[in-house]
Amino acid sequence: MVTRVDFSDEAKIDLLGINDWYEFQKHNLGQEFHNELSILISKISSNPLHYKIISKHYRKATTQRFPYNIFYKVDDDKIIVVAILHQKRHPSIWKKRL
Repeated sequence: MVTRVDFSDEAKIDLLGINDWYEFQKHNLGQEFHNELSILISKISSNPLHYKIISKHYRKATTQRFPYNIFYKVDDDKIIVVAILHQKRHPSIWKKRL
């Protein structure tokens, strides 16, 4: 079962900021982050209930190479990504977006 994935406006801003930061560090590093994130999003889409529950309706998945967490909600026929945050950021940041 593959479920559609939507990104909140805030998650889109997270993604752009992360990509820009990595690209500034090293040419094509932003693209490498994006590729890893795409693989994880595909895994989430294929099996959305596999990842750790962090609150009543939300789950968290972690990238392998880069230190980022993806916070998302399974909502009937779609997945809504609410945040893509560095692991060292305070975990309550994503909750403020609800």
